[in-house]
Amino acid sequence: MTNEELTMAKDSLARSMPSDFQTSSDVTATTGRTSTSIDLGLDYFSKYRSRLDAVTTEQAKAVGREVSRPGKDGRRRRRRSLEDSAATLQKLNLGAAELKR
Repeated sequence: MTNEELTMAKDSLARSMPSDFQTSSDVTATTGRTSTSIDLGLDYFSKYRSRLDAVTTEQAKAVGREVSRPGKDGRRRRRRSLEDSAATLQKLNLGAAELKR
């Protein structure tokens, strides 16, 4: 991954966020999802861009290697558990992630 590719990915993520808030039901679903599934904190959306900008190419590469690591059968994993996803989010320093059941 190059710095240009990472910048494009960050911009894409940041620009797609407004689509999560187009209607009142979108707002309810998005805020509910972030506050009940994974506790990302009340400041998650206000700090999202600065946290996203702080992700380095090396961090992104490390997470990519972890996600694409072969499973026990030698095949690439396609699905990850919520616990794995929360751990990956924490490695990116995007904010605290807490899995709620």
